[in-house]
Amino acid sequence: MIWFIIFLGVYIVGFFVSLHMLHKYKEDLDVDCYDPPHDGWYDDYPSNAHAYLAFSFMWPIFWFVMGIQAFWKLMVNLSENIGRKFK
Repeated sequence: MIWFIIFLGVYIVGFFVSLHMLHKYKEDLDVDCYDPPHDGWYDDYPSNAHAYLAFSFMWPIFWFVMGIQAFWKLMVNLSENIGRKFK
């Protein structure tokens, strides 16, 4: 239960921090092109607000999945090393 509370706290803090950074540094990050009028190709977001909200929701999920993938690779590597050692 404590891990869930920690994860939820990090997620909430990260959401607001990423939302703030996207608004503050939108020109530097080149993410200020979602408001109409749209030039040629653009993403499916109708405005900057929608895009920033989606980015802020998705970054923790991305890193969580990357952490699971890294843990899986570590376990496979450990298993292979142990298998070679006792062969």
